[in-house]
Amino acid sequence: MLESGSYTGALDLDYREFARLYQYVSSLGERYRYRCYLVLVTMDAKSDQTMYIDHIDQAMECMEKAIRQNIRKNDICTRYSSLQHLIILVEAEEAYISHILQRIFMNCYDAYGRDDFLPRYEYRKMTQASDGIS
Repeated sequence: MLESGSYTGALDLDYREFARLYQYVSSLGERYRYRCYLVLVTMDAKSDQTMYIDHIDQAMECMEKAIRQNIRKNDICTRYSSLQHLIILVEAEEAYISHILQRIFMNCYDAYGRDDFLPRYEYRKMTQASDGIS
């Protein structure tokens, strides 16, 4: 299996595979007390901007690339809808989530070169891991 190929960056899956891995990671997290977070990234159009399909596609491609390049190899991502991505951060520190997303957003801005979309995120803890309590 090791010789079948390797990948770099985050594991980028279609939504169906992502959903299956979500269940798996969630159950592992519960059993072994991992800290896992589910992050939803949404690209909102500025209120004074008209949303054009080619701009949406370009913005989402830039966001996808920024996500894959700025999360770890053991994290998982997928495109959830026409304007959203989902990310699973495995064994992440909650205090670093905002830094991770700001880095992703900055890389997306740099690659996209326009300011007609405003990315935002929200997250929730996937597991009930306790810190240091057994």
